[in-house]
Amino acid sequence: MQLRDPTTETEPNYEDAVWDAARNAIMAGGKSLEETLEILRQGWRGQHKRAVEEWNEHLRLHQQQEREQEGEGDREQVDLSTSERNSESEVPDWVSRPTPSFLDIKPARNILKRLEKKEFVELWYFTADGCRETSGADLLSSDDYNLVGTGNGRIVLRSKASAATSTKAVKDEDLSWEQLTEAKTRMVGCMKACGWSQHEVTQLVMFFLSLDDHPIRSQSYRLQTIMRYQDRVRRDWTSRLKTDAYSISEVNDNLMKEFRDDIRNEVQAKNNSRQEAVLGWYKDKLDRGAQRPERNTYGSRPARVREAGQASRVSGLSRQTQAPCSDVPIFQTVEWQGGEFNPNSVRKNPQ
Repeated sequence: MQLRDPTTETEPNYEDAVWDAARNAIMAGGKSLEETLEILRQGWRGQHKRAVEEWNEHLRLHQQQEREQEGEGDREQVDLSTSERNSESEVPDWVSRPTPSFLDIKPARNILKRLEKKEFVELWYFTADGCRETSGADLLSSDDYNLVGTGNGRIVLRSKASAATSTKAVKDEDLSWEQLTEAKTRMVGCMKACGWSQHEVTQLVMFFLSLDDHPIRSQSYRLQTIMRYQDRVRRDWTSRLKTDAYSISEVNDNLMKEFRDDIRNEVQAKNNSRQEAVLGWYKDKLDRGAQRPERNTYGSRPARVREAGQASRVSGLSRQTQAPCSDVPIFQTVEWQGGEFNPNSVRKNPQ
């Protein structure tokens, strides 16, 4: 990383609006405005002091290198002139190559940096949707920061461009087969460009080929099982590459069967829960329907209370109502007198 001369920098005015987020974050911890401004100033001054010390050390080393190179400069000048003449006369190979007919979409830089560190990266980031979604991070400047924390008189800032995750990311287990096919091809190509060894790349290629040809693809829960196996095994293998890695070129059938059984049990549990919810809803519906009083034609008062198998009389009219369920009790008869409900008229009809 190229150092900048910090001696030309001036202390920011932390009362400006651009520092509202930092001030509010510190004041949320109970600090006054004056204390908050002092914390910000002290943080900047400490960082500035360290930057000046690094800059002075950089200048000292640079001057030392210049003195050492002055003695070799005369000897190299003759060789340099000769090599420059030769390089100008040679035509590079790329001049004869045409523009490619297809330019593939690339993942965001922060995703490629994670891959360079040999970290586990979800396949979604290598799909076309994932590449387009995270491409906006490449447009952010390295000088754009988010305030991620404060404490002990220090401010913790993180570059917006370094954010390596997306809120729209999809877990490997939830990807479709088409997304898996697209993402694994693009990821393998990126691994080669990010410094993965040939053995590591070959292992992962054989891993995906084994999943493509596995007999479980003709069985139930095939997609969920394969995606779970892919996610769990690749995640564990990646984390062990620097310690105790193992071969993933062949599928462990026992582990695959275990994942399939887990998924079948999970699906069955969800179905049972859904059925119980539906049955409970219908039972509650029937119970409330059996107990709901019928509205009077001339008002909002109940004309009768429903029970199974008997008639009701409203203003001299009799009507038989069928019970919605066999275990509901018999109907009761109620009467209206002069437009008012007569509670003494409630009685059971003979069966």
